[in-house]
Amino acid sequence: MTLPPDEVPPWGTPDDNPNYGTPVDRTTHHGTTHHGTPDNRTPDYGTPEPKEPDLHSVNTMVVLQRRGRQANDDYDLITVDGVQLGSILKETSTAGLIFSPALSKTYRMLNPRGFLVATLEGPGSQGPARFVLTDVRAAQVGSIEEEIGYGVPGLLLIGADGVPLRLLLGRNYDDGTWRLTDSVNGEQEFCRVSLEYVGARGRTLRRFSVELSPALIGTHRLLMIMAIIFLDHVSGAKSFGRGRWWYD
Repeated sequence: MTLPPDEVPPWGTPDDNPNYGTPVDRTTHHGTTHHGTPDNRTPDYGTPEPKEPDLHSVNTMVVLQRRGRQANDDYDLITVDGVQLGSILKETSTAGLIFSPALSKTYRMLNPRGFLVATLEGPGSQGPARFVLTDVRAAQVGSIEEEIGYGVPGLLLIGADGVPLRLLLGRNYDDGTWRLTDSVNGEQEFCRVSLEYVGARGRTLRRFSVELSPALIGTHRLLMIMAIIFLDHVSGAKSFGRGRWWYD
């Protein structure tokens, strides 16, 4: 069919300025197109919850003696803000004497939920004291040993790697602290402990402030926290001159 030049065919003819409409916005609510191409917005996946502090991560902590006649050898382990990190509990024995020549002494370190972290046990001995640290499977992972002949009474904290660190029990520093150092020349410091008394007269408790180096890790860190027991027993009115230094 032939049409005159000025007539429009039934199916229509585009004019000189065709309008094919506006493209559909294919961007989804999640910031990507239907074809998976991201737009300029950054997706928000949420902020991870902060990790709870624990004995292996804190650099400062407090070891606080528990109140009560039967709890004098039990301790709470807390952060400086009062968050519970765990506890150290003495396992009672029939004798109840520290380092009795005939009976062993046992301390359990627990996490905040009451589960075992480590055990420190000192067999009955007439010679130099030696406490053994075991893990939750009762495997030996370290020890705390009395050091003889170094002038000031001291302890060697020996980790699973066999490396000893030295803790002197006499607070002969100017600031009245105990310090854990390397056993070679004492130049590298791993921990510093200070003591204060809290509570009213007649009901005071011993509170140890502990500064731990980030370099003090693994077994050595647990040994140092356990060693607060010994610092407690040589502090205050407890004398070095009455037999063995750890006796009350």
